[in-house]
Amino acid sequence: AGRISTWSVFSENLENVLAAQAVNGGANIRILTQTITSPTLGSQIRKFSGKYPNSKWHQYEPVNRDNVRAGALSAFGEPVNTHLDLSQAKVILSLDADFTNSGPGSLRYARDFATGRRVRDGVHSMNRLYIVESTPSPTGSIADHRLAMGTKQIESLAMKIAAGIGIDWDGPAPPSDFNAHDKWIQAVVKDLKANQGSSVVVVGDQQAPEIHAL
Repeated sequence: AGRISTWSVFSENLENVLAAQAVNGGANIRILTQTITSPTLGSQIRKFSGKYPNSKWHQYEPVNRDNVRAGALSAFGEPVNTHLDLSQAKVILSLDADFTNSGPGSLRYARDFATGRRVRDGVHSMNRLYIVESTPSPTGSIADHRLAMGTKQIESLAMKIAAGIGIDWDGPAPPSDFNAHDKWIQAVVKDLKANQGSSVVVVGDQQAPEIHAL
């Protein structure tokens, strides 16, 4: 009610409330957090849930990675996380992913990407970055080849590239009326084929689950 209080007063009141909830196993207790990545905090919440088995823990993110998880679930049967190894990549294709600037692992990815651009100590070749994006990004600004298009068009382009490199999958076919940027697509397909095993395709969180699975 706008009154100044202290942590000790809060703790005392909370203990009284929790003591009353112990009778019914915490049936009226709800814990609301963002996504938890800390093993310590996760362990603490699990211990709390063990003491109050009828309590419920809710995790919510206003901006989440549901498309990424759904794509992984479709491809692998479980919601795994993808970890990129850009240190060995000769060709990188980014589909609406600002991977050097934002998202999980971006600092590591930026460092590994930069390492692949250094020409010294007997190394005379650099990695190549193709990026298709709907919004200008820091990663797009350092790309060798950048293409700007809407999110839905990026899905169609991804399908055409997949078809070009011979990926056989059960998802939707590339739209027959999508004939834009054929030369760009052909160049990417040729480069990916020539560098099979040393190429990486990165998909942005906002892209559809089907594109992540692909």
